[in-house]
Amino acid sequence: MRIRNSIAIAIVVVFMAGALFAAPSASAQTVKIGVIDMLGIFEKSEKMQAITRTVRQTVDNKQKEWQQKKDGLEKQIQDLQVQRDLMPKESYDAKMTELRAQHTQFMEWWRGEEKTLEELKADSLKPFLRELKDIVKGVAVEKGYMLILKKENALYADDSLDITDAVVAKMNANN
Repeated sequence: MRIRNSIAIAIVVVFMAGALFAAPSASAQTVKIGVIDMLGIFEKSEKMQAITRTVRQTVDNKQKEWQQKKDGLEKQIQDLQVQRDLMPKESYDAKMTELRAQHTQFMEWWRGEEKTLEELKADSLKPFLRELKDIVKGVAVEKGYMLILKKENALYADDSLDITDAVVAKMNANN
């Protein structure tokens, strides 16, 4: 039984080695591979620059709103602490409890705003990435590429494989 298993394993190994080292057939096709630089596309694409400006403006506005609310709440706390000796302890404690509750609500509001901003960023990118995929496919077909990889994922890619400029040119022409 052991000998039979050993013979079977040897036959499989010989068969696999023969398949791996067999000469390629005459009909074997050369695969033309290209790469794109995603960071380069993000930096050079007019559409991405517009998306970035819009998202940045929204984020900046929310951060200003956050800062104003935070400053207002901190001022109320400081004012209450200044008045601490001038008011009954029960009034001070009640007001401080109220301000702590406002602080908690404020932090919950901000966490919701952060989530909303992240969703805005993701939603803003979706149409851009769909269009990018279509343009990359079009450039690849036009230039005879069978496979396009992100340059960032390649250990090495010769510059002659880079189709980033062609993709950016088409994307900017679509604006």
